[in-house]
Amino acid sequence: SYVDTFKEKVRSKGLDKDVKILTNVPDRELLDLYRNCSVFLYTPTGEHYGFGPVEAMASGKPVIASKFGGPSETVLDGETGFIIEDDPKAWSAKISLLMDNTSLRKKMGRKGRKRVEENYTWAAFQKSMAKAIDQIKAKANTT
Repeated sequence: SYVDTFKEKVRSKGLDKDVKILTNVPDRELLDLYRNCSVFLYTPTGEHYGFGPVEAMASGKPVIASKFGGPSETVLDGETGFIIEDDPKAWSAKISLLMDNTSLRKKMGRKGRKRVEENYTWAAFQKSMAKAIDQIKAKANTT
């Protein structure tokens, strides 16, 4: 499996003590992981949506994600994180940039949190639905 291959790469590089690979994490632990991370990396390509980046932004964390998939719609490149090519050097450069620049990391995290509050909460959904219903009513009244 992909996870086994990744674990083997971590072992072969001698990074066992520095890299922790978790799967099927319970929600309570997941919230702690978001809260305590510095940057959220979302590596899947071709993912239709992906809740991970939105959850990370809700936790005030910048996101680095592949440009091939849903996060390219939720993460604002250069504002709430980075959307990048599937290139290890590009990933490394953006990770280093954010880890070396605390103010940029925090600024992107704040913008990500704001983006989630404005677009991906129940209140935002209800507001969007109310607007759509009002538009349908207005259109119905003109015909």
